[in-house]
This record gives sequence, C-alpha cells and structure tokens, in this order.
Amino acid sequence: MAYKMVTRARDDGSTETFKEYHRSKFIAFLLGFLFGALGLHFLYARNFVYFWLMLIFTFSIFYAVPYESVWSYSPAAIGLVTSLYYLAISKEKFFNIVNGYDS
Repeated sequence: MAYKMVTRARDDGSTETFKEYHRSKFIAFLLGFLFGALGLHFLYARNFVYFWLMLIFTFSIFYAVPYESVWSYSPAAIGLVTSLYYLAISKEKFFNIVNGYDS
C-alpha cells in the first residue's frame, strides 16, 4: 500500500494520526476504462460504498435486463464517465477524494 502516517493538530489542541493514501489518477482511469462496469476504479480510489453499489447495480442489470436493451450497457457507461472524470480532475482533487477529504 502506498500510504504514509500523518499527525495533524485539531482545533481543541489534541492531535490525530491517520493514513494518507497516494494513488495514481492514470491507474484509476485504466481500471475504470477496462473494468468500469464492475466498479474497480471506485475500489482503487477507496470509495467502497460506490464500489458495492456499482457491483450490485451491474449484476442486477445483467440479471433483470435482456442483452438487447440499451440499459444493459449503462454500468459500462457509468464506469467510462467516472474514469474520464478521474483523469480530468487535478491531482489535488483526486488526492482529496482518495483520502476522504472531499466527496
């Protein structure tokens, strides 16, 4: 894992120690581009709730919707759009998303 331990002072004078993760935007883009329907780019970016929602959404779509329907391609389209978003945002914004500072 690529992380470092950081200690930060709080407003009340106490300190807190936590992990800061450093992830690559390009790898997040590749995972979203290749495996976006499964939500692996969310897993890489430590967005666990979105990962599970995407996984459940993907398998429910493939179970309930015929393959000829346009809805069967929606998980892949969502994965592609979010992977392009990860590629387009700044490194600081991606860092904040990975570490939970920004949603």
